[in-house]
Amino acid sequence: MQGQEGISQNLKELSQQAHELMLWLDCDREGEAIAFDLLVRRAHFSALTYEDTQNAIKNLQTEQALSKTEIQEKILQIEGENAKVVSVSKNPKYKPRPTPLNTIEAQKLISNKLDMASDIAMIKMESLYQKGLISYPRTETNTYHSSINLRTIVKELSHNNKYNEFTRQILESKMWGGPRNGNLDDKAHPPIHPVRHYNPENSQFKLDAQEEQVYDIICRHFLASISKDAVAEETTVIVSLDNETFKGTGQIVKQSNYLEIYHLDQWESDKFPEFQEGQALKKFQLELKRNTTKPPSYLSESDLIDKMDQHGIGTDATIHEHIRKIQAREYAYKVKKYFKPTTLGQALVQAYEKIGVELYKPDLRADMEKKMKLVSLGELDKDTFLKETMKQMEQVYEKVENQQPLMIDQFTQSYKHAFTSRYYYDKKDQTFKFRGADDECKKNDMVMRLSNEGNPFIACLGFPQCRNCFPLPKGTSNIVATNEKCQTCESQGRDFQKIKLFLNTNMVTDYIKPYLTLEKDQYNGVFCAYSNKKVNIFCDQNFHTVYKSLIKKYSFEQNKLAKQDNEETSSTSPEKKSALKLKLRSPAVVKAVKQIEKEIKVENIKIKKEIKECPTCGKKRHTKDSDCSEYQKKETKSKK
Repeated sequence: MQGQEGISQNLKELSQQAHELMLWLDCDREGEAIAFDLLVRRAHFSALTYEDTQNAIKNLQTEQALSKTEIQEKILQIEGENAKVVSVSKNPKYKPRPTPLNTIEAQKLISNKLDMASDIAMIKMESLYQKGLISYPRTETNTYHSSINLRTIVKELSHNNKYNEFTRQILESKMWGGPRNGNLDDKAHPPIHPVRHYNPENSQFKLDAQEEQVYDIICRHFLASISKDAVAEETTVIVSLDNETFKGTGQIVKQSNYLEIYHLDQWESDKFPEFQEGQALKKFQLELKRNTTKPPSYLSESDLIDKMDQHGIGTDATIHEHIRKIQAREYAYKVKKYFKPTTLGQALVQAYEKIGVELYKPDLRADMEKKMKLVSLGELDKDTFLKETMKQMEQVYEKVENQQPLMIDQFTQSYKHAFTSRYYYDKKDQTFKFRGADDECKKNDMVMRLSNEGNPFIACLGFPQCRNCFPLPKGTSNIVATNEKCQTCESQGRDFQKIKLFLNTNMVTDYIKPYLTLEKDQYNGVFCAYSNKKVNIFCDQNFHTVYKSLIKKYSFEQNKLAKQDNEETSSTSPEKKSALKLKLRSPAVVKAVKQIEKEIKVENIKIKKEIKECPTCGKKRHTKDSDCSEYQKKETKSKK
């Protein structure tokens, strides 16, 4: 109850002193519903008079007698005079430092902590390797060989201000714990570790922001892997109450150790009070909380890498490529950190299920990877493996080829709505074909244009034959197409990609800043710009909010400028006004104005040629304006 915490606390405390609990509720449906839900007696009354209240106390009702007996998130209050602390034990608890970094763990770590795609992470690590800052980034090994001089690497990192305090403690053996090695060794490359320190002030090269982040994670992980484990003190308390025992635990972190440098891991102390053996507890409360199972969430890229590694799909050097391909082929798309299957991806899986092919399951690929590993170890003959695999693939191919009509039926029937705009089915070629980007003419791409007033909008390249267009916020300085598709548009049969808007800083208000991102002193945002002009509906409500706000801001700025112009004009002296007129009549200005007028006239002629309708009467374009009867009437009126 917001604002009534004091009343709630008083009721809790007073209820422990009460001998009996009775509900005094309104004599209506709501009152009956509350009384029926609780395991207490109810005073049934209709007026606050002496006779009614006395009669209600004498005839207490138990509506709960026939109700269910499950306790759902009820708080059980027990008088705590007899609650006593029986024992208190304290034991050390350790949080182990991380093992050395191999490629798969590096991809998971960078994806999870930096929200960076695994293929981008590999590109950045390879760039750092080529610049001589880290070791080779493609490795399965998570064990430091004795040939690696770890202290030399620590000394190298001590030149960096970020790590010099922690490296000093390691070199003085205060924080040295030795490497915590894993159990993987590819016999080819060491774990990923820093080789040289990087200082942007005196370095021969500059790292971009993402490279710096990846390098920092690798350095911190290396230092953490050779330092001491974190230590906490875990307290276990056993309380006795009416011949029942209850146990509670809590911990307090005593030594952070590797966590001082490795902020990627979290280990916090609990708010756990100090207890003494024999201590009596005056206030003792037990809570029975109701929990429900939840469906599994979508996979993050880190989770997906882990699953692929567990099932043997791909190698440390190819996993990121597989993830990139399922997005490029539009089987899945990424929303923030999580992958979601597209309609196309779901249709493909269901089509495979329908024809009885398990190509979508991890078993087939995992079995192949496992056998290739055996071939590399010399435990399986290469020719035998190739022969078996080719035979298996031929059988799968033939099955898919023979069941092609069933697959096509699955796509066209179950997922017809997904292909109405982006794809269409060509019966002659028996293939799905791409239509284009404009959802009206189905022929052309959409591009950014400027109106005569200088306002930006998105329009079809097929103008004037196709006049499909969408407005953009005033104050837009640039627009970039993204690869992210609008899922709302796709579900409604439109093929529309999101755009990235760059806005003029002076137009951005505090109201729309939450919808934007600040990059290099310029605000931008990614939106779907689709709108239906007929019913004035915007697909993306965030875009609608930004659009309306910028229109108001633009109008305010225009009025402000107009007001300033009026004030400046009214305050201008007659001498300045006459000087300005003379300046405007100067040969250079007159020549420039004539040139502009000439260009405008040429442009108007071009536009008239493109327009096939008469702007006056709306009929077919005339050879001359004077041939139009409506034009002649207007000319006659204007002369009169």
